[in-house]
Amino acid sequence: MRNGDIDKRSRKIDLDDIIDKMFKEIDEINASQKTQGQKTQSFKRAAEKVSRALYGERAKNKQNAITHNTASKYLTKIRNQVTAKGWLHHSLASTLRRTVNRYPNCQYLIEALENKNLDATRLGVKALKDKLLQISRLKKAVSAVDTKDPRYASKINEIAKSFDSWNLELQNLKPINKDDRNNKTTELFSLFEESEELFKDLESLKIDHEIMRWLIKDSFSAAVSSETSAFALATKKGQTIDINYPNIMSRCEFLLSPISAETWKWEALATGIAFATGRRAIEVLVQGKFKKSGTYKLIFSGQAKERGGADYDNEFEIYSLIKADTVLAAIDMLRSYSKIESMITELESGRHYQFNELVHNRTAAYLNEFMRQIMSGAKMHTGIADRPWVFKDTRAIYAAICFKLFFETDKRWAKMDQDMFFQTLLGHSDPKAQAHYKQFKITEAGNKWESIIAEGKNRLSALNEFDANEDIVKSKALIRMHENVKKLIEQDPDIKLTQRAIKGAFGGNYETIRKYLAIVDEAIKFDTTLDSILHKEDESTNKPKPKLNTETKTDNVLDKAPDAIINDKPKFSKPIKLDSGYWQVIITHNSINYDFDVEAKDSLAAMRVAWDEYQFCLTLPEAPTVTTLRKDSWWIARIIHRDVTVCEVSGPGNKRDYVNSVIDNYQKSFSKYWQK
Repeated sequence: MRNGDIDKRSRKIDLDDIIDKMFKEIDEINASQKTQGQKTQSFKRAAEKVSRALYGERAKNKQNAITHNTASKYLTKIRNQVTAKGWLHHSLASTLRRTVNRYPNCQYLIEALENKNLDATRLGVKALKDKLLQISRLKKAVSAVDTKDPRYASKINEIAKSFDSWNLELQNLKPINKDDRNNKTTELFSLFEESEELFKDLESLKIDHEIMRWLIKDSFSAAVSSETSAFALATKKGQTIDINYPNIMSRCEFLLSPISAETWKWEALATGIAFATGRRAIEVLVQGKFKKSGTYKLIFSGQAKERGGADYDNEFEIYSLIKADTVLAAIDMLRSYSKIESMITELESGRHYQFNELVHNRTAAYLNEFMRQIMSGAKMHTGIADRPWVFKDTRAIYAAICFKLFFETDKRWAKMDQDMFFQTLLGHSDPKAQAHYKQFKITEAGNKWESIIAEGKNRLSALNEFDANEDIVKSKALIRMHENVKKLIEQDPDIKLTQRAIKGAFGGNYETIRKYLAIVDEAIKFDTTLDSILHKEDESTNKPKPKLNTETKTDNVLDKAPDAIINDKPKFSKPIKLDSGYWQVIITHNSINYDFDVEAKDSLAAMRVAWDEYQFCLTLPEAPTVTTLRKDSWWIARIIHRDVTVCEVSGPGNKRDYVNSVIDNYQKSFSKYWQK
C-alpha cells in the first residue's frame, strides 16, 4: 500500500486540476498582447481563483470541507509547482541594473546576482543580505585597528576569521604600499554607508514569477496557522516523553546488524540509520551522503531543502551513535534493496509531485508502522492521547541523546549555547526550529546496553527433521520434492525458496509445490529474531483475507512478475490508462469486482500498486475507530488505519454529525471488503 493512495483517490478537492488550470491560464496570459500592467492584474486574478478554491466558501458543504491546515498544505504545493518551473520575475533584470547604478560602491556585489537561475538568485540575495547585516560589527572591528600598527596585517587577518564572507574586502585593506591603507579603509567604509539602503532594496526585490505575490494565505488563515503552531509547541513542552537510553540503543544496534538482506526489512535498516544519525527519511533513503570522519563521527551532506531538493554544498560533522562503519554498511545495504531503487527511479507521469513528496507518499506508512512496532516492542509509549509514534521521532530522540552525551563533554560546544548545539547538529538555518526537538528526556544516558543477538538458522538441518513427516512420506511427489529442495539449500544456503524457484529448478505442478511449502514453512524461513523485538497490532477482529498464493504476499508482491499474480485466485483486468493520468485496474475475487484508480509509470506497475491497495483494504476493520479533533471551532473526524487517513470529514457545527458522516463514507467505500 502506498501511503495516502486511498486518500488521494477520495480527495475533496482536485488539486491537480487546480494546478493544471492555473498553468494553462498563465500560459494564456504570457502569450497575450496585453501590456505588462494588464498581465500583472491577470496574474493576480488567476491567483485569487486558486485561493478561493482552497479557502473560499469552505463551510457550505460540510462533507467536502477541508481544514485550514490542509488548505495551507495545498497552497504550499501549488507554490512549489510554480517554483519548479524556474520562472524569474519579469522585472528582475532591469531592477538589478537600476540597483547597480544606484549603489556604485556596491556594484560588484549586485552584479554577482545578474544572469542567474531562480535558485542561484535566491541563494545569492540571501547570502548578500546576511553579509550586509554584519557591517555594523565589522565596521567597529576595522575602526579599532590603527593603520600604523606594526601588527596591522595580522589583526586584519584575525578579523577575517570572524567575517568569512568579507574576506576578499578585508584582504584588500593590506596594500603593498602601507601609505594606501587609509585610502582602502575609506573605500570600504563608503561601501558600508550604502549598505542599509541596499539591504532595504534587496528586501523588496521581486525574484519569483509575478503570480507568487498573490499565491498567499488570507490573513485569517495565516493567523490560524500561527496560533496552531504555537499551540502545538506549547503542548509539546508540557508533555515530555521519557526515552530509556540502553533500551533504545540495543534496538538501534540490532536493526543495523542484519543476518542477510534477504530477511531484513528495509524499514528496519532505515529506522536504525535514522536513530544512529538523526537524519530525515528522504536523507536516509535517497539523497544523504555520509563519510566516516571518526569511529563515531560522520560527515553529512544532502540535507533536504525547505523547497525540495538536496543541499550538497553544506557539509557538516554529525555524531554516529553506533560505529560509523556499521552505519555506512547499513546505508549501502538499504540502498541496494530493489524496492528502494525502484522508488528512487520510478517517476510519476502527468502528476504534480515534487520528488520529496513522492518519496514520502511511498514510504511514510511503512516507516511509521515499523516505528510504532519497534517502540511498542521496547515497551516505550508516548503516554499522550492521540499521539502515536512516527518515524520522524527518531530525529528528536537522536538530538536528545546527543545533547545528554556530548554537549557538556565535547570541546566543540564549549562556547556555544543549547540552541546553537541543536541548530548545528540538525543543520537548521532557523535557530527557532530546534524548539520542536526538545520533547524527549533521556534516562540512564551513557549506560551500557545488552546487545540483542540475531542468530542464524541451519535451514538444511531444519528440513532434515521432516524426513519422516507423515504428510510427506505418504506422497512420492512430496518425497521427491523434499529431496530436491534440500539439494537447492545445499547449493545455496541463502536461496529464496519461492514456488517459481522450485518450479524452475525441478518442474512439478504448483498445487504440489504449494502443499509442500505449507508443510515446511517454518523450517525454510530465515530465523532473524527481528519479529521478537516488534509488537504488532492484534488484527483478530478483522475479517480473514482470502488464502493466496505464497508468492503474492504483500511483503514481496513488488518483486513478482505479473503472471505470478494473475495466476492466483484473485483475477486482474487489463489496466486501462485514464485521461486523468491514472490507471484503472479491476481485481475480481469471489465474483466481486474491486476497482482501483492508481498512479504508476506503466501497466505492470499499476497492477502492483492496485494489489497493494487491495491487500491494505482487506485489513480494514468493519467497526473502525473514529478519532475527533477540535480546531478553530471546526470538528475533524478521521478514520485512520496503519497511519493512513482512510476517510476524513470536517467543518463547524455538531461533533456527532461529522462522526456519523465519516462512518457513513467509510462503509459506503469499503463494505464490499467484508463480504464473504
